[in-house]
Amino acid sequence: MKMATAFVVLSGFLAGQVAHAEQPDSPRPRWIIVATIIDRTTGQQLGQSKLGGPELEFEDAARCKSMLEKLHPVENEHVGAVLTCEKLPGRAVTLL
Repeated sequence: MKMATAFVVLSGFLAGQVAHAEQPDSPRPRWIIVATIIDRTTGQQLGQSKLGGPELEFEDAARCKSMLEKLHPVENEHVGAVLTCEKLPGRAVTLL
């Protein structure tokens, strides 16, 4: 009787975990800082690149913009940089 009760309880826990794994929450979008390099004499865009790694990814636009206020790219007479926040799609979640 004790084994049957334990089996029923453990089966209930496993079924609950499987049901949870089949319906993941939708991934949240992330915000990144992008640097655009511009030729100051012609105004032509020379390149664009994401800054940093995971430590410079933010959960909302307000945090990303507050970081932009602290960053000041070095400019010279030939090139300038413009920093912007861009939204990435949510990360895909793989369940095994």
